[in-house]
Amino acid sequence: MKVSEQEIVQKLLEMDEEFQTLHREHQTMEKQLAQFDGKPYLSTEEQVAMKRLKKQKLLGKDKMYAKINEFKRNMAVGP
Repeated sequence: MKVSEQEIVQKLLEMDEEFQTLHREHQTMEKQLAQFDGKPYLSTEEQVAMKRLKKQKLLGKDKMYAKINEFKRNMAVGP
């Protein structure tokens, strides 16, 4: 039985505290980036903060994908 990535994300959100934290942080960073995007002009400090935030968000996303892929591998092996 093939499980969609969204179903895997839901399962990880239910059972993996680290994944929950990564997901929550990712959403928070999305909101912060949206605030930057809403400004007509960014100061130098804001530009630096935005770049740092994008890097942190990408690192978190990479960690979430690693957990998703680990879940898929474990499913392929089976119980």
